[in-house]
Amino acid sequence: MGKELIKYGFRVISSFFRKILLKLRGAEIGKRVTIGKIKLKIPPKNLKIGDGVVIEDGVVIERIERIEIKDYAKIKRGVVISGHIFERGSVYIGYNSWVGDESIIDVKRDVIVEDNVGIGARSQIWTHGYFPSKADGYPYKYGPVRIKEGAWLPPACIVLPDTEIGKFTIVGTGSIITKSLPDRTFCAGIPCAPQREEHTYKKEYEIREKLQYVVQSFENIWNKMGFKVERKDEVLRARFFVYSFYVIPVEDIKKIKDIFDKTKPPRIFLATDEFDTKSLHKTDTVIFLKNNTYLKRGTQAEYLFLKVLLDECVLRLIPVNHI
Repeated sequence: MGKELIKYGFRVISSFFRKILLKLRGAEIGKRVTIGKIKLKIPPKNLKIGDGVVIEDGVVIERIERIEIKDYAKIKRGVVISGHIFERGSVYIGYNSWVGDESIIDVKRDVIVEDNVGIGARSQIWTHGYFPSKADGYPYKYGPVRIKEGAWLPPACIVLPDTEIGKFTIVGTGSIITKSLPDRTFCAGIPCAPQREEHTYKKEYEIREKLQYVVQSFENIWNKMGFKVERKDEVLRARFFVYSFYVIPVEDIKKIKDIFDKTKPPRIFLATDEFDTKSLHKTDTVIFLKNNTYLKRGTQAEYLFLKVLLDECVLRLIPVNHI
């Protein structure tokens, strides 16, 4: 445990100095960002990174026009994001999206990865296809790639140029996507094709079931991490070393005044319905479970809570001001 803490501390310090250098050279970098030993071969002014982003060791970003990475996205070890010296597209990676270890993103044309997208390890995204001599008439192809909100590509998938993967579509491991896929389907194969519609494999939760699942999952994960959770009635108080915050389920809006009297900021409210947020403290985060959005405050409590949910794939949330 001691060695792990030392390694973690070294990573934090190294990341801090990398961020300072990049900011001095024009990069836009949000709060609580972690940047490992990466190879960046684009002007830092063409790099924009949101809050809570993680870019791990060995990532290569080169020969592209620009890249924007939104809050809580994660780019894992050894990912290569590369264009061409004469042909350079741009990359957009949305909120909470992950790019798995040793994946390849070819950027001769634009690549758009929307919010809450998962790309598994050693997957490949290609915006060009050619090798035999064009002058001898052999085929070639260029085209952008868009992976839409909530899509999931498990490990070893290959996406070919000029394709679009639909919203919340799940792709089978090792599939090769040669043409666009519809929304909300399970698709698999070589070439990849629709197999099942979403309603055949997705479980529907009632809003209160969803609330309880989120609360219980947070409590279990927090305890496994070795931190304390105190529960009084339905309110949780989570401790992170000397720091603490409240997690408060809100099923009955009438009880809000009572909750205010018994707790203090920072607080995370989990709401099953809309309610007036004007009376909240400026550090109170509200999560709206009906549409998976949250009122962003940028606090340490918010960061810790969201990271727990995201890292264990419990719930993916988009800030309200993005909607």
